Amino acid sequence: MQRVEVHRCRFLDWVPSAVQYLAFNHTGSLLAVARAHGDIEIWNIDNGWHVEKVGTTPRRALMLLIFVLQRLVGTDDSIRALVWIPNGETERLLSAGLGGSVVEWDLTTLKEKRRCDSYAGPIWSLSLSRSGEFLAVGCESGKVTWLDVSDGALQYKKSFQPAGKGTFALVFFINRESLPRSKMQQNNR
Repeated sequence: MQRVEVHRCRFLDWVPSAVQYLAFNHTGSLLAVARAHGDIEIWNIDNGWHVEKVGTTPRRALMLLIFVLQRLVGTDDSIRALVWIPNGETERLLSAGLGGSVVEWDLTTLKEKRRCDSYAGPIWSLSLSRSGEFLAVGCESGKVTWLDVSDGALQYKKSFQPAGKGTFALVFFINRESLPRSKMQQNNR
């Protein structure tokens, strides 16, 4: 009897997901990519661009099952901001989105490590202070929330009253700890 080699191949209906946000770590060796369907990918760019890890948000399976329902009721927990925080020899990765929480990710498993509510609604932007001790969180309500991220913490500190509707971009000045922000403009005619 003659032996025949067989190659088995499966085809998948691969549907790419849009990129919501990108963030490089402080050394420039890792890139965090937040996808529209809720996945976070860690790309290693030191040894040729390749995906090192893929993590699924806890809500992804639920999001896929109730996608239509979410659109009907208007809930969304997709990621809108990522930030890397230096932590001694290691780094921390935090994400935030329209669900209103800041999530810290375990970088070995890419599973949710802990979560902190913004107490101000959906989150559109994150900015780390120059000292690395505080994280400014820009919310749709217009409030800016401060979180303490020093010494491995992720804890709510305080909120600043809104200066208008929606804080969509935050950035700390390099030479001092001031925080300009952009907000949504509504034109009524």
